[in-house]
Amino acid sequence: MMENQNKLVDCSSYIYPENNMIKSKFLSKSHGFIDKNDSEQYNHSLKNYRKLFDHFHDSLLIINLEGQILEANKAALEAYGYTHKELCSMRVHDLRAEETKGFVNVQLQEAIEKGITFQTYHVRRNGECFSVEVNSHQIMIKFEKLLVSIIRHISEHMCLEMNSLNREDLTILGKIASGLAHEIRNSITGVHGFLQLAIRQKLTQDKFAEHCALMLQELNRADYILSQLILASNEKVLNLELKNLNQLLRTMIPSIQATVKEQHKTIICYLEEIPDIFLDEHEIKELIRNLVDNALDSITKGGMVTITTTSLNKSLVLQIQDNGSGIIPEILNQLGTPFLTTKERGIGLGLVICKNIVSRHKGTINFQTGNLGTTVRVSFSL
Repeated sequence: MMENQNKLVDCSSYIYPENNMIKSKFLSKSHGFIDKNDSEQYNHSLKNYRKLFDHFHDSLLIINLEGQILEANKAALEAYGYTHKELCSMRVHDLRAEETKGFVNVQLQEAIEKGITFQTYHVRRNGECFSVEVNSHQIMIKFEKLLVSIIRHISEHMCLEMNSLNREDLTILGKIASGLAHEIRNSITGVHGFLQLAIRQKLTQDKFAEHCALMLQELNRADYILSQLILASNEKVLNLELKNLNQLLRTMIPSIQATVKEQHKTIICYLEEIPDIFLDEHEIKELIRNLVDNALDSITKGGMVTITTTSLNKSLVLQIQDNGSGIIPEILNQLGTPFLTTKERGIGLGLVICKNIVSRHKGTINFQTGNLGTTVRVSFSL
């Protein structure tokens, strides 16, 4: 678990002292571990291990797989305000802020399976809440699987980070408010003008019917903008079901092909055999529609869009490629900015929605562009 007496490293088997170092060994003669009969060396190593454990500057907890705290160092006792006996009679759940307790079991399981690093909120004995970064991994001690958690107090760092994020959020909020006001005002202006004419009774019956159709069109556009804003929200709850991405694509291809044919363009699909994954069908279809529409808008008559699905390195990959002229650098650096658009009737929320949909599905989205076209690559973990 330790190396050179000053650095924590992963431990994957049996913690055993040797030559004043703590090494990972399987309890087997074939591995030539140190003879316990050498009690002086053994006790000396144990004391060194305990000293390093107790004086490590971050809080250290040894936890069983159910979350029961078995051991804690001095930094942990000082951080939480409990005695050693009190802390070692508690579970990690007891240290968590109330609103974060629902995540504990999932995080314990991930720590057991592959290790985990995350940020959360802990509570001291006096009720004070503070932010921490937790790094937790499985170890083996005397044939028992346990977890070691390194807990670092990050409140000051997080405070600075949050202040920076708040400033960025305010800037984005300003752009959203400005763009939304512009788009909605256009629709309201048309409706307002029509109602003024109707009130003054300056419209014939035919003109009234004609203007009603225009007013309905403007209201539908305003409703569409608001619907897009809801999709762009990170607070939207997913309806996850086990789905096959290829099957979703096949249900969409006929309508996509109809649009492509009208525009005198070409679309090709290469769908490899892929496993089912948990998806929100409505959101993934919205993601595909937005990405395909962007690809089609970037090419001229005779241009081509290619859709590919594949499984690669424990990821399911959706790739949409066009052979247009690429994205200019000025726009590339601002991709995903709310209400940024180069389309005549676009509202500039398409990529914001795409990025949020991918984020909600715990995936990644990347863009590669050049003179020969643009490739959008979306990856979902398997």
